[in-house]
Amino acid sequence: AFDLTGSELHVDRYRAPRGPDEQDDDSGPVELPIEFLSGISAQGRLALDAFSIYGIPGRNIRLQLSGEDGDILVKPFSAVVCEGPLEAVVRNRVSGGMMALDIDFTGRNFNLGELLVSMADAPYAGGVTTLAGHISFLGATNDELLENMNGKVRLDSRNGWLLFTKPRGDKVETSITELIPDPATAKALAQARGTVRPEAATAFATAGADIVVEDGVVGTAEVLLDQPWTYKAVGKGGTDLVREEVDYRVTITALGLATIPVAIRGPWEDVKVEVNTGAAILDTATGL
Repeated sequence: AFDLTGSELHVDRYRAPRGPDEQDDDSGPVELPIEFLSGISAQGRLALDAFSIYGIPGRNIRLQLSGEDGDILVKPFSAVVCEGPLEAVVRNRVSGGMMALDIDFTGRNFNLGELLVSMADAPYAGGVTTLAGHISFLGATNDELLENMNGKVRLDSRNGWLLFTKPRGDKVETSITELIPDPATAKALAQARGTVRPEAATAFATAGADIVVEDGVVGTAEVLLDQPWTYKAVGKGGTDLVREEVDYRVTITALGLATIPVAIRGPWEDVKVEVNTGAAILDTATGL
């Protein structure tokens, strides 16, 4: 048995940096350490005062691990991530040369803006957010884990905001990169770490989504953003983590009058946003 206590662990320090010639390198799937995992037999506790992974800050990690012959259970697991408490139960089983990973988690009242600053280096959205759900993975390589990723997650956010720019000119279709400020501009608008709503941002009172993951495709039954007396937005669609494509449709109702359909679709490297303003004019004129 082990009982470890530490002050800090920054996982990113141990990740090999990618050189300029490796940024677009697709060397194929990476095999998981199945043989190593199948031989793990240990029990113990771990406590860390502070940690970071992929730039995401956290503190007060507490976990208890038990493992025997590749059946590993982490329960309980708790931490504070982006100023919100995170609780999880993680189970990993190895059988037939495959790894089966199951995660049940609840992250409450964390700062979405700070999370996005940590992950994407820019606060494109913010709000007090709660995520809860179950995700499972199965495979012998990193690609197989994504292809066999399944689960359900509930997202709720309040007192939030979205940061984007207006399309240039009067184009009906534009690249999403033209609507999202560059990281430097976004950080300047949102100040330090995305914890304060910028004046230029679009506010929302509440946002909610039921997220379903089926074989690597992340979809939503419905996403609802609401700012009373101003607008309401309802969206449906999803993104394919394996093919790296997105197909999403949003309907925005402004001031209870104009209904504006918006389509967001395409490969990740060239996502297009199409706004049907003609439909909005027609709806307003006919009262539909």
